[in-house]
Amino acid sequence: MENKPHSPSNGAFSSELVLDGTPNAVKTFLFFAICIAWLIPGLFGHDPWKYEEAVSLGVIQEIVWHGHWLSPQIAGEAFTARPPFFYWLGAALVRVLNGWLAPHDAARIASGLCMVLTLYAISRASNALFGRRHARLAVLLLLGCIGLVMRAHEINPDLGFLAGYAVALWGVAHARATERDRELASFGITPDLKGGVLWAGVLSGSGIALAYLSRGGLALGMTLPLVAWVAWRRRLQPATIGPLLLPAFAIPFACIGLWMWAASGLPFGGGSADPSWFSAWWHDSGARTLTISRWIDREADPTFYLSLLSWYGWPVAPLALWASWDAWRGRLGGVDLSLPAVAFVVGLVCVGLGTAPREASTLPLLLPLALLAVAGVDHLRRGAASFLDWFGSMTFGLICSLLWLAWVAQLTGQPADIVAYLDQQLPHYQARFHWGAFLFALSITLLWIAVVAKSRQNPRRAVLNWAVGLTTLWLLIMTLWLPYVDESRSYRRPFMALAGALPSDHGCVASTGLGLPQRALLEYFSGLHTQRTELLRGQNCMYMIRQTAQRHREDLTIPGTIVWEGTRPGDRDEWYQLIRLP
Repeated sequence: MENKPHSPSNGAFSSELVLDGTPNAVKTFLFFAICIAWLIPGLFGHDPWKYEEAVSLGVIQEIVWHGHWLSPQIAGEAFTARPPFFYWLGAALVRVLNGWLAPHDAARIASGLCMVLTLYAISRASNALFGRRHARLAVLLLLGCIGLVMRAHEINPDLGFLAGYAVALWGVAHARATERDRELASFGITPDLKGGVLWAGVLSGSGIALAYLSRGGLALGMTLPLVAWVAWRRRLQPATIGPLLLPAFAIPFACIGLWMWAASGLPFGGGSADPSWFSAWWHDSGARTLTISRWIDREADPTFYLSLLSWYGWPVAPLALWASWDAWRGRLGGVDLSLPAVAFVVGLVCVGLGTAPREASTLPLLLPLALLAVAGVDHLRRGAASFLDWFGSMTFGLICSLLWLAWVAQLTGQPADIVAYLDQQLPHYQARFHWGAFLFALSITLLWIAVVAKSRQNPRRAVLNWAVGLTTLWLLIMTLWLPYVDESRSYRRPFMALAGALPSDHGCVASTGLGLPQRALLEYFSGLHTQRTELLRGQNCMYMIRQTAQRHREDLTIPGTIVWEGTRPGDRDEWYQLIRLP
């Protein structure tokens, strides 16, 4: 319901910030400041990290350097785990921004664009379902998700899938709202809808196409049932359902079909296509959509995602539960939660049964949970809202204070205990002061304090304070602490040192035990393609790179001489050896 509190302090220039869903200049500025502070830090200024960043960048650099647009490869080998849309976007940005940004920074802009589309689409879906006052609330709830902030800033094709899924949700929410616009008005809900059922179908179809070309068949399982469900719920004449179903089904199948045609190397298709790559992709992923017996993954574990959401989806998961309980008790005043509820159940079934347990696969489940949570925020009990507000302020306040204290300790040497602990984790690291990072971090920290001090206590304040608190924490890590984190996670130094130990006439280089992200980053930093012994290659090479656990670094079972060995600073899990073979 559109409960609009009346208060004399509801003006734009009031000394008290009233969070009631009505826009003004101050709240609009605050909203976009939070979005920018959440989105930008982490996209630039650090090397690619494993796992997803390394693998995705490996595919992108093969596209840029070797032209494998239709048959993605990584480190010289076919890569069939994902369709290529997200990699195309990253590669295009790398080419356009060549000379302006490092390739990995340019590729991360693709992630930023996908997140902008995701946030915009979920705000429009919330507006269609619950009214204008709830559009920004959905965005703030997503920004507050602990799991999302961890993945939204890396080069990851799951973000392309997330954006497509958000657009599809926008489309089906728009279709649902156009059916119920009179009923919504009777409950005081006034969504700002532009376009009718045809527009909803175009949105749904475009989102499904984007989701599939970024992730594969999982996108169809999570989206097409929603379109069919909305069409069934409309119970309208074919002349009205047609504009919804026709574009919703035709657009994705046309886009997917064109890509498959080009990638398969059929006549008049892609000139650079590799039919063997398409055959491998079809065997690994493409045919699975048409084979019912392969819909359930052998390693499927739905309980993994339910348990993960207990922290990964905080705070939208508990708020969604609360909203569902209130809806069941009839306390939401007629607000319909059926669409986000069905979307979550369908998504959980598809992800839980169709994928092996994987943290990033939880991301799309956050979108319907956020829509469910939106409906329940304004109906939170005062005690629950106060607890969420207090818990967020205390948790993020404590962690951010410790980050500031430890950063000062790095620069000044005091307190000595903190410095000793940091040196133990990352030996020989030398902290340096950067004015830009300091001022950016300080301004967001002060903004958070001002929001907490000036906002009136209500359920929306709890959501805002949580989002700003998490944003401040993320920003401190990605500004003040970024050099420290990058030093511990970057492969630049060890891999460039390894390549420098090779003579100029080294010829081919074999490898054993070298992981997929390590092979991608080895090529990125040094241009080396290794011949993997796991594929029975590299028998004639004079040098071999061996990856093993550090505790076994002295056990050389391969005949030869160790030319170089090392690892990342502070890394206790990986050890690399360059061996000259006899």
